[in-house]
Amino acid sequence: MLRTCSHSSPDRNDVSHAAPAHLRRAVLAVALVGAGLWLFGCAAVAPKTPEQIVAERAAERWKLMMADKFEGSYELTAPSYRALKDFKAYRLNYGPAKSWVSSEVVKVTCASAASCTAVLKVTIKNSTPIRGLPTLTTALDENWVLEDGRWYFLPAL
Repeated sequence: MLRTCSHSSPDRNDVSHAAPAHLRRAVLAVALVGAGLWLFGCAAVAPKTPEQIVAERAAERWKLMMADKFEGSYELTAPSYRALKDFKAYRLNYGPAKSWVSSEVVKVTCASAASCTAVLKVTIKNSTPIRGLPTLTTALDENWVLEDGRWYFLPAL
């Protein structure tokens, strides 16, 4: 005797066989985390603005100068400047590195796509203590130019 089963095969559109709710939430959570990481990764590799690049290079230049590494700071001057002034002429523009206490890039503004001004706050030791001030702080404006695809400090000639 043949037996037949009255039970039919499940319909693929039947929602009673869909994934449990907790599994759907887990998949959604993983997808959202993945999308967030992807967006964060895109933001992390976004190109820097000229202002950001100049601020970094200006801070690097002053760090080198304060460490008495003027050769390194000279390399951050514009190639057009280096074509006119050698290292010795550049070095004569600055006093002893030991006189500088600190430097900080305050802001950078770019007047054009190839020219920016960095404003720095520089603190120096007071070699002639006037009114008992051990240090003096001043603001300096530095000109930075884009040459050969890189930003360089352009000292006054």
